[in-house]
Amino acid sequence: MNVVLVLHTTDPFMGATKAVLRTLGLLREKGVKMYIIMPDDKGICEDLKRQGYSVLVVNHRPCAYPGHRNLKAKLLFFPRLIARMILNKMAVNRMVHYLQGKDIDLIHTNTSIIKIGYDCSCKLGIPHIYHIREYADFMGYHYFPRQRCFVRQLSKSYSICITKDIQRHYGMKASGLSRVIYDGIRPTAFTRPVRNGVGEYFLFAGRIEPNKGLDILLRAYKEYVSFAHNVIPLYVAGGIGGNQQQYIDMMKHYIIDNHLQQLVHFMGERDDIDVIMREARAIIVPSLYEGFGLCMPEAMFNGCLAIGHNTTGTKEQLDNGKEIHGAEIALRYDTETELTQHLIDVADKPIENYESNVERAFDTVNRLYSTEENAEQVYRFYHEIIGKLMH
Repeated sequence: MNVVLVLHTTDPFMGATKAVLRTLGLLREKGVKMYIIMPDDKGICEDLKRQGYSVLVVNHRPCAYPGHRNLKAKLLFFPRLIARMILNKMAVNRMVHYLQGKDIDLIHTNTSIIKIGYDCSCKLGIPHIYHIREYADFMGYHYFPRQRCFVRQLSKSYSICITKDIQRHYGMKASGLSRVIYDGIRPTAFTRPVRNGVGEYFLFAGRIEPNKGLDILLRAYKEYVSFAHNVIPLYVAGGIGGNQQQYIDMMKHYIIDNHLQQLVHFMGERDDIDVIMREARAIIVPSLYEGFGLCMPEAMFNGCLAIGHNTTGTKEQLDNGKEIHGAEIALRYDTETELTQHLIDVADKPIENYESNVERAFDTVNRLYSTEENAEQVYRFYHEIIGKLMH
C-alpha cells in the first residue's frame, strides 16, 4: 500500500504534527509505504529522513486568504493572494511529476486548509483523504475562494474527522465517505504513570493564541487569586501561535496590570511536558473551539486532573468518558465564574477528592485514544478505499 501524506507544517509542537507522528510507525508496521510531502526542511524533516521515509520538500501555502490585520497586510493582500495561487499550482505540478510511476494508491492530506493534495489526486486519478482536525472558519481561516467550494470538494473526497462534532460542523455526518477517527495519544497502558507527589501549580499547555483561551483563564485566575485561601501559581507551557505577538503582549500587560507577575510563569515549548503534567495540581483547557485537543487526554494519561471548557472537542471527550463510566472524568465549566470556582475548590481540597475522576479519565484515554486503535482505524479506512477501486 503506497500512500502520500501531505503536511502543512514541520513544527514538532503542533498538534497535527504530533498526531501524525504517533501513527506513522504503526502504519509502516502494517505495510504502508509513506511518501511524505512537507512545506520546508525544518522541524521533523531530518528525523523522518533518518527513519527511512521518502520525503519531498514542496513549498506551498494554505488554500486560504492571506491575513489583513494591519495596513501593510492590506496593501499586500492581492499580491500575496496571487503569489499563493501560483506557488500552490507549481507545488501540484511538482508533486505530480514526483509521484508518477510510483504506483500511489491514495493521497492523505493532514489538515483541511491544504488543497495541493486534492488537486494532485484529481490529476493522477487516485483517491484523496482530507484529515479534518480543526474548525478552520472559527479560527480565522477563510477558505479560498469560499467555504462552500471546500464543502463541494468533500463530496468528492474521503475524509477523516477527529471528532463527531467536526464531522457535523462540515455537514458530513450522513456521508459514506467520512469516518470519525480519534487521535492516538499514547500506546495502551494498564497502569497509570507514577506521580512523584503533586506539584503546587496549575497548568495551561498549548499554543498561545486567542482560540486556546489563555485570556479567559487569566481572567478566571485573577478572580481565584482574590478569593483563594491557598494561592497556587499558574504555569503556561507552549509557544506563540503564528502572528500572535500582539496577543501575547496583551496577556503580559494584563498580568502586570493585575499584579500577577509572581504567580504566572511562561515556560515556553517543552519536551518534558509529560513530567510537567504528571506533577501539576490540574490542567486547565479553556479553548474556545478545540478540534480534538491533545493536551487534555495527554494530561489524563499522566494522571493529572483536568478542568475543561464544556464546548466542541473538549466537551466530546468529557461526554465520551461520562458515557463509558456513568460519571464525570474531569471538571467541566461553561462560564468564567464556574472556572474560578473550580480553581478555588481544587486548590483548597485534598487532591485525593478527585482520585475517581482521574482514574476514570485514565481508563477512558486508554479505551478510546490509544495509538494502536488510531492506526488500526486509519489502516482499515485505507484498505476500504483501495478495495472499492479493485471492485
